[in-house]
Amino acid sequence: TTGGNLGIATTSPGRRFAIGNLAGYVNNQISLQDGAGTERATISVETTVANDLLIAATANLRFFTGSTIGNTTTLPTNERIRISAGGTTTIMGSATTGHSSLRLGSVGDATANGTGDLYFINSNGYPSWRIRAGGSSTGALLISQSATYGSDNFTNDRVTILNGGNVGIGTTSP
Repeated sequence: TTGGNLGIATTSPGRRFAIGNLAGYVNNQISLQDGAGTERATISVETTVANDLLIAATANLRFFTGSTIGNTTTLPTNERIRISAGGTTTIMGSATTGHSSLRLGSVGDATANGTGDLYFINSNGYPSWRIRAGGSSTGALLISQSATYGSDNFTNDRVTILNGGNVGIGTTSP
């Protein structure tokens, strides 16, 4: 365009580089191929249902941060997250300390009064579980079980740890 934007499958790119989605297609935007021309990954937007971002790979999906970018013969450094082709997600720690962190709750302010939830959802006829930190006036840590098998309606608090250290099993008021 006269404004310097480049578009593929669009006549009005709104950014420096824009890729349009063809009507009726689900996954047709960016294809990443190996040296033999075999497609190994795609990046696209699914526009037929929910406008979800799709990132698909034939093997592991890896994320690197705070690292070098790498080049044609080297990988980036500082791998932080890996989602294996089998579905296992690994969060890597620092190479110097081995420490890994997963923060759940408020974004941007670690001191905010947010709630962090970790869910273990079963779809096979067994109860699901939730571990919740915060979200109550006492700042309790709660381990709860779903009321219905295979659901995520957590109404049965099984273990409560209050801010002062009191522990309750089967009670929310130890």
